[in-house]
Amino acid sequence: MVKISFFLLGYRKVCIQSEALADAVSRFIKDGLTPYAESDGTIYIKEREAKRAEEILTKLGEYELSDTQGLLGSLLRVKNKIGILLGIIFSIFMCVLLQNVVWDVRVDGNDTISDSAVIYELYSSGFGIGNIWSDTDTAEVESELLSKSENISWVNINRRGSVAYVSVIEKNKEISYEQKEAAGGYANIVATSDCIIVDITVKRGCAEVKVGDVVKAGDILISGVLPISAGGGFCYAEGEVIGKMSDVVVAEVDRKYEKNVGIVQNAIGGSIKIFNFPINIFKRYGNSYEGCDIIEDVKVFSLPSDKRLPISFVTTYATQRITKDALYTDDELISLATVRLNSKTITRLSGADLDKIRTYGSFTDTGYRMYSEIVFTDEVGRTQEFEID
Repeated sequence: MVKISFFLLGYRKVCIQSEALADAVSRFIKDGLTPYAESDGTIYIKEREAKRAEEILTKLGEYELSDTQGLLGSLLRVKNKIGILLGIIFSIFMCVLLQNVVWDVRVDGNDTISDSAVIYELYSSGFGIGNIWSDTDTAEVESELLSKSENISWVNINRRGSVAYVSVIEKNKEISYEQKEAAGGYANIVATSDCIIVDITVKRGCAEVKVGDVVKAGDILISGVLPISAGGGFCYAEGEVIGKMSDVVVAEVDRKYEKNVGIVQNAIGGSIKIFNFPINIFKRYGNSYEGCDIIEDVKVFSLPSDKRLPISFVTTYATQRITKDALYTDDELISLATVRLNSKTITRLSGADLDKIRTYGSFTDTGYRMYSEIVFTDEVGRTQEFEID
């Protein structure tokens, strides 16, 4: 079964000897084409790429190239049958009139949970694009979602036209210091790593260190135990402590790697969903797909007004890459190691200020190793609660 994008825009089917399959796919990809192939030697090419593909195929030996297939091919064959075209236009017009259908779902109130994750949980609870508003009990959907979700503590679904606006509140959101103290909690601020203190700001509590002090991970920086001079008692310590520390970031690249020369995709399942009701088209059994990536290609039809039709095509593919062993050159090893080291350094310094960096590199028996010695400043305090017996 071909991809939906190929079906809609038209495609050609190429039959070639299996021993030339990998070479053909490799040349297509190198020339900027976007084919996909099956293990039986069949390659699918977009209609607009057919001419360039034929130029490549003539150099590889015998092949067969079909006429235009898919929706474009069908339209070309029935272009004189006005009745069919009018029927298609009328069907689209009727879909536009279906204002009682959920066309889109929009989420707000989520910080750590992605929109797609919330939409998936709604779908699992029986609500999503394609639902009929008049047949949907939103209160029941909300209750179902809350009983299943581990991340959401409150949800509300509102309708505005054909769009569902979903408001959520996440579980385990960070509570402010004032809320914690009002609840009767106490805490110290302790060091997260070994460092030299370069700056300290106390908003609540008592400073236990000063600028220039060397501290170890776990040492108390700001105490929640107030001295007698400050009236005594306990509090929820609050403040900011900046420390200077050092670290080593390492990146290694192996000289030997597997080079992708093509992709073989086998369609193993397909279905049509109308108003979220699935209709299976086909499913293949008895084949082993060990070592393959299982991919679902979902195509949702949309109108020019950005509204989605309640119809989608879902095709499941078993995708296997065709690879061969290859070796990086010295220049490629150094370039890759530099990119990886830069990425790791940026991640390590996220939110920190770099003071000094020294970078070294050397070839090893298996490839290339590069590392940087960095000195940086960053916030080093974390809250540690305690109880009073």
